Amino acid sequence: MPPKLVLEETGDAGWKEMPVEEAITLVGHSKLQIVDVRGAEEYASGYIKGSKHVPYEDLMEGPDADNNASELLGSLKAAGSEQVLIVCMYSQGRGPTIAQRLTTLAEETGIHLEVSILDGGFHGFVNKAQGGGAEAKAASDLLVGFKPEHWCMTPKRGLVQVNAVLAVKELGVPEEAAEQRQPDESQAPQTSWGFWSCCTSKDK
Repeated sequence: MPPKLVLEETGDAGWKEMPVEEAITLVGHSKLQIVDVRGAEEYASGYIKGSKHVPYEDLMEGPDADNNASELLGSLKAAGSEQVLIVCMYSQGRGPTIAQRLTTLAEETGIHLEVSILDGGFHGFVNKAQGGGAEAKAASDLLVGFKPEHWCMTPKRGLVQVNAVLAVKELGVPEEAAEQRQPDESQAPQTSWGFWSCCTSKDK
């Protein structure tokens, strides 16, 4: 289970946050590789075009985590990638953790790699795609395998995954507290955090 990190965007952390608007313009660039570290169920609900799926657990947990991280870094170097964009659900836990690890590993091995996390995570990207205007259309065109039935609308957080809302209910968090609570991926890494006021059936 990933810790929730509180790190600076730049400076000692060595990585930065990339706004969704900037990410939209860079998807497909030969020097940029998107690495999606969400769980399998989350990834199956949709992902950004060109993403490489490497679950958080493969890079941070288990006996092969170190080798997996080194192999990922090596594959990025071999592909000529100069920048990697880490995507998790909210960029609150898994994304910063992986970004810090890859940044440190790149420095230790002398590999030049600019590491970023997607500001607002996949959740932010999906909600950008649901807006209006040219940017929304561009974001929508970059979503692959998106399953609307796996998401629902909330009044304060926009679209969130249905499973995330159910996870909050199972934990018994009061409705008022759930609405005010910030997303915390360390609490539910496979589903992330959602919020109460959400229609969880298609007919609502």
